[in-house]
Amino acid sequence: MWTEKDIADTVREVAEDYDIQPSLIDFTNDVVANLPPRRRFIVVGQRRFLPDAAPPFRKDWTWDTMLSYPSVTETHTPNAAQRLHQVGLRDGNAYFVDLLPPGPGWDEEAERQAIANATYLRGVADALGCVIIVAAVKAHIAFVAADPRLHAQGLLELRHGVVPIPSPHVTAADSWWSKQHKVDDLADLIGDLV
Repeated sequence: MWTEKDIADTVREVAEDYDIQPSLIDFTNDVVANLPPRRRFIVVGQRRFLPDAAPPFRKDWTWDTMLSYPSVTETHTPNAAQRLHQVGLRDGNAYFVDLLPPGPGWDEEAERQAIANATYLRGVADALGCVIIVAAVKAHIAFVAADPRLHAQGLLELRHGVVPIPSPHVTAADSWWSKQHKVDDLADLIGDLV
């Protein structure tokens, strides 16, 4: 990953090689210094479930639309947000999206769409240089179907840019998230990947 110093050094070297004015170098360094922090992760959930009677979701499920309907927020899903923040996944370093648009259930059509969207998100992650954190079992199954190299992937195992984690939405008191040593292992993994 390029640091601000790496970029500034490269700009300086190119400027010297091509005899570029120092004011342009200062301008470029100012632009680099003011870039927003780079997000390193895409946290992928399953979908916002809506009742069967709800009107169908009509928008294309593109990256921009996914970002408009985040899978985890402090107001919409406070427990999940708190758990993910605890391990180092926050708005500043992660995008939070769902594999499927809001809707009812999970049937064969939803599964086909999930596999296609998993492939799509792999392309987005590659373009952005992000690691995908899959936070739902059915979503991980879709990623495995889209990329067989992920078959038999273990929990918290980074493989080909994807890491499956337990759903942060579970409410059972004795869930994976209640075991501090497991939460610490995930926090260490996220810290290593930053």
